[in-house]
Amino acid sequence: MQQRVAVIIPTYNRKKTTERCVNSLINGTYKNIKIILCDSDSTDGTGSIFENRNIHCSINVGSDSWWTAAINQGVTIARLEAFDFIIIMNDDIDISKTLIEQLMEKALANRESIISAAQKTKKGLFLGTRYISLFKYPVDLWSEELGPAMEVETSNGCCLLIPNHIFRRVGIFDELNCPQHAGDIEFQLRARRMGFITISFPDIVIHQHDATDYFGKLRLRVREIYTHKGSPLLISRHMAFGKQLFGSTAKYMLLGIYYHIGFIRTSIKAIYIALRNRHFR
Repeated sequence: MQQRVAVIIPTYNRKKTTERCVNSLINGTYKNIKIILCDSDSTDGTGSIFENRNIHCSINVGSDSWWTAAINQGVTIARLEAFDFIIIMNDDIDISKTLIEQLMEKALANRESIISAAQKTKKGLFLGTRYISLFKYPVDLWSEELGPAMEVETSNGCCLLIPNHIFRRVGIFDELNCPQHAGDIEFQLRARRMGFITISFPDIVIHQHDATDYFGKLRLRVREIYTHKGSPLLISRHMAFGKQLFGSTAKYMLLGIYYHIGFIRTSIKAIYIALRNRHFR
């Protein structure tokens, strides 16, 4: 008998993209799934995709719910309904009909692990990231072929399978400190500290598609650049990520030189782009 799987998909104003992803899942080989669409108050009809499909559901998580809060509302429903496994999935990917079946095969053989698909991008097949040395420099791992499974410290949250019992131990995603960026990374680092690893499988491949309309929701006042939930420069995100990576805030402040410099560089770049494209108001 197939295990019960909930697929959580956050979305905002991308009906065609979301429908393509949803139809791929429904037409897939694994049938014991419930798709929970977490719609951030779309205005293009995205939230109506499941009007005539009782097995699946769409919830309006509100316009103030960014990626992490949207995911958490879906996860909460899945946990209340006692699903065995929960898949976090973005809708801007192309997937095969056997994706869920492949993920579940790996999950049943690695019950104490988070399972990640490899991501086919223009740069190659991305597996995940490891952090090396005392200063935790990030090293992205890529594969040119369908090689063996690889343990990574974090992987992109666009397709992660997480057993329900890991949520019971680790908790949900940190929507307070990481509302839009790094929520997936912070969760995996937190889970790792509790003994749960992430394994990436090169023989399970998803293809990155159109980018999410992220800036469509983002209109910042200049004074909000470090405090707004959707800002890529949110201070709380920077600190929450570092705390989990280094084990404490003090260690991060002392040893996280690479990340502090990167934060300053990103600040300059993001402010320039925002001003040029009028994303400030």
